[in-house]
Amino acid sequence: MTIRVRLATFLIAGAVIGLELAFMRILSLRFWYYFAAMVLGVALLGFGFSGTLLTLLQKHIKPRRRLWLGGLAFSSGLAALLSAWSVQLIPLDIHFLAWNIQAEWLHILEVELLMLLPFGLMGGFLGLVLMEKPGLIPGHYAANLAG
Repeated sequence: MTIRVRLATFLIAGAVIGLELAFMRILSLRFWYYFAAMVLGVALLGFGFSGTLLTLLQKHIKPRRRLWLGGLAFSSGLAALLSAWSVQLIPLDIHFLAWNIQAEWLHILEVELLMLLPFGLMGGFLGLVLMEKPGLIPGHYAANLAG
């Protein structure tokens, strides 16, 4: 079980970096470079959000840890694909942002929320892995850093 968890941790950690780069590329191609740096902030916000939820719900999550790990891993992959596809469909026009802020800020919020979902799920997976027995955490953390 430990080797599978570490392999999954390695893969999810690598997927986080890959998803950050993919979102930066998508946003920089569509909106020039203006919103590409927003991806890092959204990723950190997703990790913080998932860590808060894990802390608040740990009594309910820890007994079914294995089920949660599988669900978070599967749903984070699905969410990454769906959010990368749907971010491109939002009709945000940055050229009218200064003149039409009332309409365009909702589109910016949509982009951020769509990017937040996979980062929150991936952060939840990595956070739940690091909530295991204290003796296993260094190896899990090494797998996370290697990814």
